[in-house]
Amino acid sequence: GQEGANEGGQRHRRMAAPPALAATLEHSFNASQRDAITAGLNSGSRLVLVQGPPGTGKTKTILGLLSVLAAAIPADSPALLK
Repeated sequence: GQEGANEGGQRHRRMAAPPALAATLEHSFNASQRDAITAGLNSGSRLVLVQGPPGTGKTKTILGLLSVLAAAIPADSPALLK
């Protein structure tokens, strides 16, 4: 994976969705939602705030972010949730 640095200069690994999931994200999320997902994956911060008025897709965006994170867990890794 690619690496970057956050504001504190700490190194972090940049993440990206697998191609099939990336295509789904492109089709199912608007540009602002995709930007929020990308920020959540690549900010290097432990916290990313997703905010907006009711009905703007905050929950859907968070689920998209979690989908990419879940897809990044190697198949041979011990399950985090059962």
